[in-house]
Amino acid sequence: MTRFSRLEQMHRRTLNQSIATNFAQTRLFKHNCYVSRELRWGRRLFFVKVHKCASTSIIATCAAEIYRRRGMPVPDRFPAEVHRQKGEAFAFEDLAGRNLAWMTEQFHHPNTFKFSFVREPIGRVVSAWADKVRRPSATGRRLRAHLGLESHDELSLGEFVERLTTDTTVLDFDHHWRPQVREGAFDILKYDFVGDTTHLQACMDHVFQTVFGRDTAPIVNTRKLIGHRTDSHAHAAALSREHRAALERTFQEDVAFYRQVQLNLTRALGLSYEPRT
Repeated sequence: MTRFSRLEQMHRRTLNQSIATNFAQTRLFKHNCYVSRELRWGRRLFFVKVHKCASTSIIATCAAEIYRRRGMPVPDRFPAEVHRQKGEAFAFEDLAGRNLAWMTEQFHHPNTFKFSFVREPIGRVVSAWADKVRRPSATGRRLRAHLGLESHDELSLGEFVERLTTDTTVLDFDHHWRPQVREGAFDILKYDFVGDTTHLQACMDHVFQTVFGRDTAPIVNTRKLIGHRTDSHAHAAALSREHRAALERTFQEDVAFYRQVQLNLTRALGLSYEPRT
């Protein structure tokens, strides 16, 4: 068992309290976490999922490599149900019976590689609308009921943005558009690496080089395998100037953090970004 100094123990208690406050319920934080099972090689992976940030592809890519290294068969319904595949027969720990103290200890263990990914904030929100509101979904039905609408009522992107940027209950209503700074607890947790979905391959290559000693990460592209596409780029391009400005104000923490991630990746990995227009 890892021994921590009194100062470190105090820090962990504060961290536990901060996460519990940030997520209201511990299970919501655990839902976002993927901790690889104990292995005899390399480092332990601790991935914190941010919804609408290529998380399914990232989890599936890591899981496939873990199965290969452990000599385990790829489970049925992989990668379609990779989010549910936690437990002894799978690549990741079942966190249902783990408390926050255990997860915090694993997060801070010196042999753990902690990482997450973010996405350009406006594109992420638009993708969430296209996937969960525009298309029929349980999330869309619950949101319409919350807004006093009928389940079949149309909720355009413009109307969604206006609700999102003027009503905090809508902003915090669902994880798919909740600010990613909160979803990843980036203001609380100290990660080893935060990648950007814009450069998914290069960032995952870095993760695999660090953890597995592999030069290239064979990406499991679940968008192609499962057929999940939202055409969010086209919708984002059609946003009015006023709606885009409103989103940038509402998600200003996300915007600032994303720019910092871009800067970090430019310095660390030599990645380049197109100038903002």
